[in-house]
Amino acid sequence: MGNAPVKRIKKGKINCAVFKNDFQGKVTYSYKFQKSYMDKDKNWQNTDNFYSGDLRDLEILIREINNKLVKFEDIKPQSEPEPESQEQPEDLPF
Repeated sequence: MGNAPVKRIKKGKINCAVFKNDFQGKVTYSYKFQKSYMDKDKNWQNTDNFYSGDLRDLEILIREINNKLVKFEDIKPQSEPEPESQEQPEDLPF
């Protein structure tokens, strides 16, 4: 996944980056899930480790993606990466 994500989706502290892949004329999508947290120095970090308390938000996010609530065929690549922020981003409405 060397390319930039075409979409970012969030539920609670769980983030999903969606990557568009074009292989032999067929478009597919791959997904990278991470959790945001604040470390002891008050800096935002990401991890791909989840506690049992995270699984509900992870499940909801996967269901929303699987049920195509997000229309990936309409996705256009992001022109520039989003700047890093010290604030936790708000949930995206669906």
